[in-house]
Amino acid sequence: MTKKYGRIENKKLLQEYIDGLLLGDGSIPVDKRKGRLPWFSQTIKLSCVEWAQKIKKDINKFGLKCFIYGPYNRSEVTVRVETHPFFLKMRERWYSDKKKIVPKDLIITPIILGNWYLSDGKLDKDGMIILFTETFTFREVEMLSTLLNEFVGIESYVKKNEKGNPIIKIRAKEVPIFLSFIPKEFRLRCFLYKFNVKSDHRRMKWLPSEDTFLKEVYGKVPAHIIADKLRRSISSIYHRANRLGLKRR
Repeated sequence: MTKKYGRIENKKLLQEYIDGLLLGDGSIPVDKRKGRLPWFSQTIKLSCVEWAQKIKKDINKFGLKCFIYGPYNRSEVTVRVETHPFFLKMRERWYSDKKKIVPKDLIITPIILGNWYLSDGKLDKDGMIILFTETFTFREVEMLSTLLNEFVGIESYVKKNEKGNPIIKIRAKEVPIFLSFIPKEFRLRCFLYKFNVKSDHRRMKWLPSEDTFLKEVYGKVPAHIIADKLRRSISSIYHRANRLGLKRR
């Protein structure tokens, strides 16, 4: 007998939802048994079970069956979505030779950003946000950073972590802009610490792109316009220009 699969409500929105999870720790496993379709799976800490419950509720609304397994003897639970032809196409987009990749057609939306940040984002003690993207290549992470900048209107940048793998960083003064794009429904009690932004940030590190821009326009454009463009104080513009040896005309 041929198995009947559930009808998905709004495949485009479901793809966005799953894309956000796959940017983090989500996966689409496949069974070695011939003819078995793939499914979605994600392991979540028991302390964040509220998020697992949200994922289950959201996925069920799309018309798919979602289950939470565990915690058994571990301090985590597993969210699993039933096998479905939908995940066959998602597997093709997200995996190349069994390795997870960033799809070339990926876009950034509020929903994608919400699931991505809850899964792999951190607000550190210096007020910066770090997105842990170590599983992807430098080229893929640079692409993600560019997409993020275009969608949110910030200037994130890619750095190496202590193991030499790529991560994305967002400077403290741009964090409120980043967080404003994440829907309120993602501000769960177990994740409030990820949204607890302090007002007394340290001075932002200058990026190479900002220095390039400053060198091109300093002395040609009024300092207050440059300050507005870079979202910095006028005094910081003068200070940086002095450090770079730039002179007003």
